[in-house]
Amino acid sequence: MGRCTMQVIKGIVMCPVKSSNLRSVGWKDGTLIIKFIRKGSDPRDRVYQYDNAPQEVFEGIVRAEHPGQVFHRYIYDQGWEYTEITDDLTRPEG
Repeated sequence: MGRCTMQVIKGIVMCPVKSSNLRSVGWKDGTLIIKFIRKGSDPRDRVYQYDNAPQEVFEGIVRAEHPGQVFHRYIYDQGWEYTEITDDLTRPEG
């Protein structure tokens, strides 16, 4: 991917995306992590984990001109189950 950063969430390297809704995404062994940009009075970004996610969906989000549209079409509109990650599980790798 080349654009991925040193931020790691639950052992997954995150890749920033240009989106008004998504901050970064990461994928490893079927686990997709998406970090959403905080909205309104919410003091923090939200992070969600999607299990059994195909790598192609991750790659589609990272490579898309409009990553949020890919997320909505292939994940949100399809009703994928998710788990919110509420602990501070982000750390720089190293």
